Order: sequence, then structure tokens, then C-alpha cells
Amino acid sequence: MTMPDSSSAGMALRALIGSVAQHAAGLFSLASWEGREAGAHYFRLLIVFLSAAFFLFVSYLFLLLFAIFFLSHWLEANWMWITLGVAVIHGIAAVIGIWIFVRTVGKPMFSSTISEIKKDLETLHSSSN
Repeated sequence: MTMPDSSSAGMALRALIGSVAQHAAGLFSLASWEGREAGAHYFRLLIVFLSAAFFLFVSYLFLLLFAIFFLSHWLEANWMWITLGVAVIHGIAAVIGIWIFVRTVGKPMFSSTISEIKKDLETLHSSSN
């Protein structure tokens, strides 16, 4: 019975390690390339979203201007008083939105999960003593 040549096993091991390293480098290169592609894609999506939000905001302002001048003409009132009324309505809506936001932010998230983890930790602490 002959023993396998240790130099051929070492060469095979070095070849295997080299092949795995090349494969990992190839995967890293592919992930890097796809990451740049994804970054560019999401950047374009961000630009489109911000543009759409800007144009929506501008169209909302023009709609408000139309409503103000229409009501001014229809009610035969000064447009400044109608603008003040619109501003007050928007201010009240903003205060209500901020109030809802503050109430919502204060609520704990994952309360059931946190209570279960606390129970588990208490059980572990009591069983270790």
C-alpha cells in the first residue's frame, strides 16, 4: 500500500483555497457592481419622488390661491381676510397633526415582545440562583 504524496495534497489544498478566494472575490465584485446599480436606481427614485412632491406642493398652493380668489370674488370680500382664514385652518390642522405625532411617538413599540423577553430573563435569573 502506498501513501499519497503529501506535496500533491498540499498543492490540491492550495488550489482549493485559491479557487475559493477567487470565487469570493468574484462574488464581492458582483455585489459591489450590483450595489452601485442599486444606489443609482434608488437615487433616481429619490429624485423622481422629490420632484413629484415639489410639483404636488406647488399645485396645492395654486389650488389654494384659486380657492381664495374664487371665494373673494363670490363673497365679495377682501382676499386678505379669506387668506387669513385659510392660514388659520391650516395652522389648526398642523397643531392637530403635531399633537397626534407627539402622542404616537410616546407609545412603546413591541411591548408584548419586550414583556416576554423580561419574563424569560426573570426565569433565567431565578433558575440560575
